[in-house]
Amino acid sequence: MNDGHELYFDGDLLYAVTPEGKCGSMRLDLFFDKLNASHAIRSRVIPPKGVIREWTLGNVVIWLYEREPQPYNFKWIARDSVSRFGRGTKYREVSITLPYLLVFAVFAVVSPGRLSLTSANEAYFRNRPVTSPDDEVCFPALLNCSKSPTGSDRPLSWICTQYLDRSFDPEEDLNRRMRASLKSLLRCLLESGFNYSSEHHEGASWFTESRQVDERISTIEKWESASKADPLFVLNVPWLKTGLTVSQVVERIFKNFNAKLPTIKTAADVARIIFNQKPPARLSDPSLLI
Repeated sequence: MNDGHELYFDGDLLYAVTPEGKCGSMRLDLFFDKLNASHAIRSRVIPPKGVIREWTLGNVVIWLYEREPQPYNFKWIARDSVSRFGRGTKYREVSITLPYLLVFAVFAVVSPGRLSLTSANEAYFRNRPVTSPDDEVCFPALLNCSKSPTGSDRPLSWICTQYLDRSFDPEEDLNRRMRASLKSLLRCLLESGFNYSSEHHEGASWFTESRQVDERISTIEKWESASKADPLFVLNVPWLKTGLTVSQVVERIFKNFNAKLPTIKTAADVARIIFNQKPPARLSDPSLLI
């Protein structure tokens, strides 16, 4: 070909040969997965109840899950707990209401070409349901939702998934795997023990950062009392603003993952995809990039 690269097929493999004679190969199904995951998503997956929007760019898929205001029973670190996180932490059950809860579940195609839940998932609050991509989101006043350093390219409101049950990973059916992934992520966010791990490892949680916005949520005990008095008081709390809309959060996630559609105009472009194959990514890393 005129760019000096040669391409040929052999069975289910695509081969590329550079002008210097270097040869590389890639399975055809992985090659097309690398190009774009959107077709597989649209044709094989039915998002579960609560997922109000899906975005796909290149090998990254984002589900926006929304849950209406409601009471929750949480395992919250006890005041007299000697340990602030980890083994030995003492918990007590608290009952508080939350406003609209938003979860951005982030999936990415990683070697060997499987779309998998990453650990770069984020949670936010709103006092009203999302009706437009231009709606602003607020930071969630929750322990286990970590604040990233200023200027960081990490998730702005990272859901700690250290103890996420990843039993969904071996599931071959994409529809079941993605649906089970979201279920496990929500369970990890809402049913794990809330402690001060974020304060220790990331510097702060959004609960700690939000305590000054309203006296009624300044402590978990006051939040409990306010919830009993008026379960919907949370819709009048001035949660910390992110300054970002739903679409801007999505754009930021795509940017952090370097998500884009590969430009293919020449054989050299195809060869670049083949030779740039990466080893399996560590899904436990919240900075996972494609």
